[in-house]
Amino acid sequence: MRALPINMDLTRSDIDWPARLHIGVKGAPMSDHFEKHTNPDALPSIISVWSEPLDPSRGNLETGKRVERCFMPLSERSLNIFEDTGESIARHIWDG
Repeated sequence: MRALPINMDLTRSDIDWPARLHIGVKGAPMSDHFEKHTNPDALPSIISVWSEPLDPSRGNLETGKRVERCFMPLSERSLNIFEDTGESIARHIWDG
């Protein structure tokens, strides 16, 4: 399977809504930085993603199937790419 469902109890939180989930390696920065790696083996094996907004206070309890990937390439300018998730390989950014 390519998709991993994440279920959370959003009723017991003091989050300022709307909010987005950042899924990635623990301690990862807001953007994945690739210019800092001179060794190709040191590149991250997992590229983080940001969910679409959630807002339980307005009845929005699920995100869509589109995520945002944020990169900081050599140019020092942010590059944001949107990707459809799920079991289909259509509109998928290949990890290669």
